Amino acid sequence: MKRVSLALIVLAFSQQAAFAACTQQEAMGKAQQLSAQVQSLMAKDPQKAVDWAKKAAAAQQDNFKPGVIPDLDKVCTSYDQMLADIAKVQ
Repeated sequence: MKRVSLALIVLAFSQQAAFAACTQQEAMGKAQQLSAQVQSLMAKDPQKAVDWAKKAAAAQQDNFKPGVIPDLDKVCTSYDQMLADIAKVQ
């Protein structure tokens, strides 16, 4: 019974962690992934990369405003969307 209880506690904490807010480290990791994808697109098709970068810059302006602490959940969601979008372009 103790093993079952311990397993349920571990499961509960792991589920909670799965729904935890985006951390700064996660946001930075997504930014690095996006940077690598942009570089790859630039090597393959510079014009597509420029066009896509213009769209991404507009999205980034919504996330990072001078003097305002960014909402990391919104930032991570935005990065996820941009990663999905750039994957479609490539």
